[in-house]
Amino acid sequence: MPKKIKWLFFSTMLFMVGSSLLWPLNAIFMTTVLEKSMLTTGYVLMAYQGCNLLGNLLGGRFFDRFGGMRTSVFGVGIGIMALAALLVENGWPFYPIFLCIIGFGSGLLFPVVSALGVILWPEGGRKLFNGIYVANNLGIAFGSGLSGVLADFSFRWVYAGNILFFLLFFLIYLVQFKSYRNMSSKKMSETVLVSRPSSRELTFFWLLNLGFTICWLAFTQWQATIPPYATEIGISLTEFSLLWSVNGILIVIGQPVLSYVIKHWFQTYRRQMLMGILFFLLGYLCMPSAESFADFLFAMILFTFAEMFAWPVVPAVANDIAPKGQIGKYQGIASGVSACGRMLGPVIGSGIVAASHIHMMYQIMTICIVFAFFIVWLAFWIRNRKNEIKPF
Repeated sequence: MPKKIKWLFFSTMLFMVGSSLLWPLNAIFMTTVLEKSMLTTGYVLMAYQGCNLLGNLLGGRFFDRFGGMRTSVFGVGIGIMALAALLVENGWPFYPIFLCIIGFGSGLLFPVVSALGVILWPEGGRKLFNGIYVANNLGIAFGSGLSGVLADFSFRWVYAGNILFFLLFFLIYLVQFKSYRNMSSKKMSETVLVSRPSSRELTFFWLLNLGFTICWLAFTQWQATIPPYATEIGISLTEFSLLWSVNGILIVIGQPVLSYVIKHWFQTYRRQMLMGILFFLLGYLCMPSAESFADFLFAMILFTFAEMFAWPVVPAVANDIAPKGQIGKYQGIASGVSACGRMLGPVIGSGIVAASHIHMMYQIMTICIVFAFFIVWLAFWIRNRKNEIKPF
């Protein structure tokens, strides 16, 4: 593994620490401090993820055209300015406005990390995206645990911490990757004949992304509808933040075991993705009976296994089918579909809870997971049904 890749993983972890200081608290802050309804909160989170989705798509294209350094300066600058504004004013309607700006700025950076990783380590494959995934979740583990502690003092401490970690991310990026400041996937491919993926591969890719989006829609309820319900039944803010810390820590310490299991029993993307969706299904089947911290902890462990299997698959597939010179574009799509699920999840989940009850949301999300399983199965069947190309 190249040394630069290790720095990329470390800087990604710092970026995710900053980002995850806000994620677990958005719904709680809006429903308790700003006293907004669950449905209003859902719409705000949808707008936030919509801006994040736009950032993902543009970030990938900016990387291909302008390179990672300019894209990162733009993204970090926007994010820090909005966070600084929240330090001054975080009431209504300023909070959702600045939150959306933060979502756009951070969204620009996600495809940059993946695309730069491909350029730095072209032969990395699954190991590269698994490493980025682990770095992301190590940052989430630390940031989510820290967010509850900082929020107990003041929510402004959360915004200040976010600024600090964004600055640390950019400082490492500036120092370690300065020789790549003008590098873009477009420049790297100027002498390479660009070939487009076949129509069968594109159909497979978009169906896979649809299943991936549905899984994210269901998983996002842990940031949208489940936190207010958990606090309502007596689980403290610190305890709920701890669930995300367990999530991140389990992902990190479980990697050696997961790598062994995938190597011996889930060698193909198809098996790996479908197993992840099955764990999502098991998690949602446990949710209706969750009434204590231990119950939520067990469910979170199942969801953690689910994402450990499923999440690294889509960016790895995107890398495998991306034409030369369009690495950023395809990584932007891979990042964007997850943002699409995170965009739709809060408003759909909040609407269901507002119209009925949290248990109805559990039932509908369970059906969605089953639907996602069949969509992903169909995607791989379409791609692998002939022996003309190596099956995934």
